[in-house]
Amino acid sequence: MGVVTDWIVLDTATGPMRMYIARPEGGTAGPGILVIQEIFGLTEDLQATCRRFAEEGFVALAPEIYHAQPVRLGSYDDVAAAMKIREQMSDDQVLDDLNSAFRLLAARGEVRSGLVGALGFCAGGRDAFMLGTRNPDVMAVICFYGSLAPDDSDAPINDAAKLAGPSLIFYGEDDRVVPIAQADRVRDELTRLGKDFEIVTYPNAGHGFMNAARARTYVADVAAEAWTRTIDFLYEKLEG
Repeated sequence: MGVVTDWIVLDTATGPMRMYIARPEGGTAGPGILVIQEIFGLTEDLQATCRRFAEEGFVALAPEIYHAQPVRLGSYDDVAAAMKIREQMSDDQVLDDLNSAFRLLAARGEVRSGLVGALGFCAGGRDAFMLGTRNPDVMAVICFYGSLAPDDSDAPINDAAKLAGPSLIFYGEDDRVVPIAQADRVRDELTRLGKDFEIVTYPNAGHGFMNAARARTYVADVAAEAWTRTIDFLYEKLEG
């Protein structure tokens, strides 16, 4: 399937925010997916992910969350520095921008009315889950190795009762950033609340197993299987 890409700009409370959009060629309306960056920013790898979604028939939009920061891209070789960029922003700031981007995506003519989900990696997975707890129009949430259940009063899992749409959550069992024990707490809480969810864990995979640009963390066979699950889940939940 052919793909059309573009950069668009959205005015926000903290200034203009660039967004990368990829959609199937030909103008046929399909589901929308908001793709949320990890701590490294709106990288080439994230843009490639948007194009992959477009090849599958989705309209994918990735907002540049670091648009108001002096440094907008972090280095894969300096995780601490990349984390410091993200730490300059509050959750409320990030979610304001994500809600604005989500509304713009949902209103685009190429997106079938109301059929929009949110997906993110690492901090972006956490953000996708939080967006799902604050915006009832998010019809599906996919979280890749986001820290949802740390021992923290601000843990996203504490707001899980507000999660409206179904969720698909991935963890690597060898993750040294987000301990696999978090999966048990998330599973217990979502089960207690009667939520529609699936948790998938992978042995021999650590944090960042989906990022093809990071040879140290990428696990090709796991990433391929997780991608297939992601596409199947989105089509099931967004189109039934």
